[in-house]
Amino acid sequence: MRYDVVEELAEEVMGRLPDDRARREVMALVEVARMDPRGPM
Repeated sequence: MRYDVVEELAEEVMGRLPDDRARREVMALVEVARMDPRGPM
């Protein structure tokens, strides 16, 4: 997955999350995607 797509999706999701814990979980997933942008193929 391309980096800019990950960022765009994260931004959209972050606005819909109910609390900081959920936001931290999404940010952890974004960091994983940043480390390996090829994704699970």
